[in-house]
Amino acid sequence: MSRIFIRADASGEIGSGHVMRCITLADELARRGANVAFICRDILPVLAEKVRAHGHALHLLPPASDPRPNDGAAHAHWLQAHWSEDCRHTREVLQQMEGVDWLIADHYALDARWETPLRDVARQIMVLDDLADRAHDCDLLLDHAIYRKPGDYDSLIPATARLLTGGEYFLLRPEFHELRKKSLERRKQIKGIEKILINFGGTFKNEAIEAALHAVERVFGNRASVILVQGKSGGGEDEAERHFRKNFSFPIQVYEFVEDMAALMCHVDLVMGAAGMSSLERFCLGLPAISVSVADNQEIAVRAYARTGGVMHGSVDTEELALLLQQLDEQPEMLYGMSKAAARITDGLGVYRTAGIIMQ
Repeated sequence: MSRIFIRADASGEIGSGHVMRCITLADELARRGANVAFICRDILPVLAEKVRAHGHALHLLPPASDPRPNDGAAHAHWLQAHWSEDCRHTREVLQQMEGVDWLIADHYALDARWETPLRDVARQIMVLDDLADRAHDCDLLLDHAIYRKPGDYDSLIPATARLLTGGEYFLLRPEFHELRKKSLERRKQIKGIEKILINFGGTFKNEAIEAALHAVERVFGNRASVILVQGKSGGGEDEAERHFRKNFSFPIQVYEFVEDMAALMCHVDLVMGAAGMSSLERFCLGLPAISVSVADNQEIAVRAYARTGGVMHGSVDTEELALLLQQLDEQPEMLYGMSKAAARITDGLGVYRTAGIIMQ
């Protein structure tokens, strides 16, 4: 039985996307017979529960002696520790095992300095990355950015490493491919926008949510309803729903966490949200989107998505979002064109392709 460990984190700043895509990969690897465990220093409680509920062990690293990084890397602070201490803590977990076939790292704060010392406790190393901004000592690297060129990693990974890039390797949960046909058929029937999903990721982005809601009210009034998926806001779904209903005149349904996001996406006409991992889910279902970068590392991605024609590029600005909504309201035929363009980006089978490569 293959023994695989995944090093990833999820916090208010990092978001939930990295751990969520790793759970998807872990589930498929386990289905193929692997024993998969997670190593995390920082993980949102709801995601810790999800890792365990899916049958994967979770090893929590001890507190760092100094949570302030001191090496100047762009995302070093995401690690909440110096990379060398994180490497030592990770090694302690791996050394308890009889053998580790794969160590998979999905973390913007980790690079070759962390990976190389772990070579003697992991037979092979895989990296999930979409920045191409630092060196890696790995055997396999997956970068799902649709704008990525293989040459971007020429000087960053070993010549012997295998590189997987683009939409065919998106790590989407099986339900997205399973509902793809149904969703695409529904897109053909849509005559205008009646139901909008607002989702700015697994953390609470209040400013972006407020801007989107004000834009919806300005353009549609009571002609559209909203489903709002937000991160933990502190007061729970009921309190958040009361808050938004008090301040806006149209129907708003609030969720803090959605188990079956694919089914929810199938039944909305448009999404307004962050340009993070959930963008990939929208592409598979052909869901038109107004996509907003809510983090610096999302700006390149959202511009690339907009060039495909499946996404409109917006910002956290009510006026700008309202103009985009008005354009779609006045030209509803644009929705189906956006849907077809988005659906061409991925078929949703990337997790099977990737797991097959790891387990071969």
